[in-house]
Amino acid sequence: MRSRYNESLLQWIWENLEFDVDHLRTQDGHSLQILDPGRKNSGAGPDFLNACISVNGLKLYGSVEIHNHEKEWFEHSHQTNPDFNSVILHVVLEGNSGRAVTSDGHKPALFNVSSKLNKALYKLLNIKEKGALPCAGSVTHIHQRAFEIQIERAHKEYFNYKVDELMAGYDPGLPPSTAWRKAFLLQLYSALGIPANRISMGRLLKDIIQQSDAGIYR
Repeated sequence: MRSRYNESLLQWIWENLEFDVDHLRTQDGHSLQILDPGRKNSGAGPDFLNACISVNGLKLYGSVEIHNHEKEWFEHSHQTNPDFNSVILHVVLEGNSGRAVTSDGHKPALFNVSSKLNKALYKLLNIKEKGALPCAGSVTHIHQRAFEIQIERAHKEYFNYKVDELMAGYDPGLPPSTAWRKAFLLQLYSALGIPANRISMGRLLKDIIQQSDAGIYR
């Protein structure tokens, strides 16, 4: 079997929710919310522990397993390993037809993250996965550097995205010091919220500002 992409980047994507988390769906068509991506597991067993998701409004607590392709669940014999009985979500980059099954007969929900990735990042993963880079055996170092350059660009894109988010909360009608405090607090409240309620956290701060007689920035 040909080598697939190193799963460490996919784990990083999941751990940091580096994808569009709005209007997620499992491969069965059920609504999916990521309430807590979990804690990365440095030992044997599933990739992430103590995760919390909501499927069709039902909260589930357990583990998350990350693979390039859905069939790797069976290639790695997870279906016979009781350590994976706690898995509630199987996250993959490829595949949308097969469902994983645990040794106790449970079938974790399947989520294909590819359509929710940043286009540039998905393109990079797809090229690496399909082996589209020529002469892979002789220019491995060049490929690695090219990959690192793409990651640097992705970080810059993400930084620019965060700057745009910050500036969206900047009110030029206020004194500069007050406007910057407001923009910063809006982002702080948003960051404190889980993906499902970041907008609500931003609205909460606006309500606090409006209801404060003394003025929150004084």
